[in-house]
Amino acid sequence: MNDKVERTYAERMALLRKHYPAALASARRMLKYDGEVTARWDQKNGEIKLHASGLWELTIRIRGPEFFHTKWRHDITFRTTGASAKKVEFARVKEGEGNLMMVCFAMPEGDGVQGETIIDLEKFREGLDKDLIVESDRRMNTDGTGFVAFDIRLLGNVNLDDVNLGIVVATKHPWVRSVYGDLAKKELEDAQRIERKKPKQASLFDQEEEAS
Repeated sequence: MNDKVERTYAERMALLRKHYPAALASARRMLKYDGEVTARWDQKNGEIKLHASGLWELTIRIRGPEFFHTKWRHDITFRTTGASAKKVEFARVKEGEGNLMMVCFAMPEGDGVQGETIIDLEKFREGLDKDLIVESDRRMNTDGTGFVAFDIRLLGNVNLDDVNLGIVVATKHPWVRSVYGDLAKKELEDAQRIERKKPKQASLFDQEEEAS
């Protein structure tokens, strides 16, 4: 593993350790779960995996605040190439690893999170197997690792026999369809108000995305 990759992993872990309590609290609310959980830190991938009494396993990934106001804020990504020869994340997920994943963004100040989305990996795999989901072009990071991205707005609208497949379990994004669509009214209104107050630059990203 080269120095740049090691720094990237270290930065991911520092971000995760700082914002994990807020992400966990949000996941509990979104999944309507107040029972016990056990945590396993994945230092290599900069993630934490939560186990809820055998009911589910939730992988939490926290991205930096600089991504939240860009066109990539809607993406859920999976690594396709890594720093070692071991089987990487996307291959493992397609083969059945994990059943829930939460992606969110660190707040620029403090230790809170924003833009939380939880997807059902089993439904995601079903969509891939049935060719209902199209992979994006595979991309490369500056540290030499590769990844594939999926737009949560599209995942939230994947249908099977005219019925929503239910890939997006819960989300704080008001423009994304989810299984738990009944977010608390105040949370939804807050999210909409924040969206209206975003810098104009964010809307320019959206226009570029729609035109592409």
